[in-house]
Amino acid sequence: MEEREASSSTVRPLRSRLREKTPEILIEAASVVLALLLAFGANAWHQHDQEAKLAARAHQAIVAELRSNRAQLDQTRVSVDAAISNLGAAIARLEAGQLLTQGSATVGIPFSPLLPSSAAWQTAQTTGTVGDFDYAWTLKVAKTYEMQALFLTAQQRVIYPPTPTAVPGMEQAGSAAQRMFEMLQMKHELLNMRVLSSFGNALEQTYGGVLDPAAAPAPRKSHG
Repeated sequence: MEEREASSSTVRPLRSRLREKTPEILIEAASVVLALLLAFGANAWHQHDQEAKLAARAHQAIVAELRSNRAQLDQTRVSVDAAISNLGAAIARLEAGQLLTQGSATVGIPFSPLLPSSAAWQTAQTTGTVGDFDYAWTLKVAKTYEMQALFLTAQQRVIYPPTPTAVPGMEQAGSAAQRMFEMLQMKHELLNMRVLSSFGNALEQTYGGVLDPAAAPAPRKSHG
């Protein structure tokens, strides 16, 4: 009986002290939770800030890349127009029964091929940075690179045209068969050039849709 009373007298002070310490314990626990929340929040803010900076750099790189590609396209379109004019004049001479002067039938003169870059766009896709861009702007950029690829496909047919059907007797210099073969070859090349010119006009429009200030939307999503 005496042992129970001694034990009871020992427990009572412990409970009393525990009740006294409870507010302090709760405050300390709340402080720890608050510190953790602040740490997580700071880390999330820092991560978002880094992602925003990366997206801004990626956006600038894509715009610079497209501007460089557009400048190249301007030169290519000028050369395509000149090549179309030269081919048309050469075909007219052949149709009139005239011989071509040496070198006048060269397809590569004065054509200057487009050699565009897509490194910035591919890098943004690989790193997932495109997810931080404005959707409408991203769609326009994707269509621009898609049209750029179509232009390159058409350009390949100009650079590596298929050989036209042989004409009997075309081996004889100055013969009508030789003029017929050259005319068929040039007409095919002229067709490819005109197709390339059409793709060039379309590509210029897509470049303008991204690069012209009046048409360009906000580069990135807004984050709250």
